[in-house]
Amino acid sequence: MSNAMRGMKAFTLLELIVVMLLMASMFAMAAPSLRGFFRSSEMQQDARMVLGMMHKARVLAMREGKVYWVAIDEREGELTLYLPGENEKTEVKAGWAKRVRLKDGIEIAVEEEEVGEEVDVIVFEPGGASTPVCLRLSDDSGTDYLVKSESYDRPFEMYVEARSR
Repeated sequence: MSNAMRGMKAFTLLELIVVMLLMASMFAMAAPSLRGFFRSSEMQQDARMVLGMMHKARVLAMREGKVYWVAIDEREGELTLYLPGENEKTEVKAGWAKRVRLKDGIEIAVEEEEVGEEVDVIVFEPGGASTPVCLRLSDDSGTDYLVKSESYDRPFEMYVEARSR
């Protein structure tokens, strides 16, 4: 070895391997919590899409002076915006708000005890009134998102609720 190389400081291969193993083990410990973080973010995004659909239906009903429906399919995890006709209903082709499909693993349920009756369609009236309902979005993370309107004349709002395990 030349004199110039002896004065240089560097890490040995063993030191680099030890550092890599430490970093890999730290990442392995953090991975489950990161997965929960990303899952929570997906559910929040879906809740915002549902809330956006409710606002869109209310605005369309008020602006156009027509009744609009949002149909809730709990089994498929899907909400669809409709314009009811005399004999049939027509699916609205209004950009992103026409249909919201929840991501896999996220469930939607109508909180019937909050409403007092079974609801599968939310009705939006031209005067701004809508069916009071509470929609619960949940997954296995322990946090639920509620999208609800507490009375006929109140707009929909979003709430976060921690579930007891």
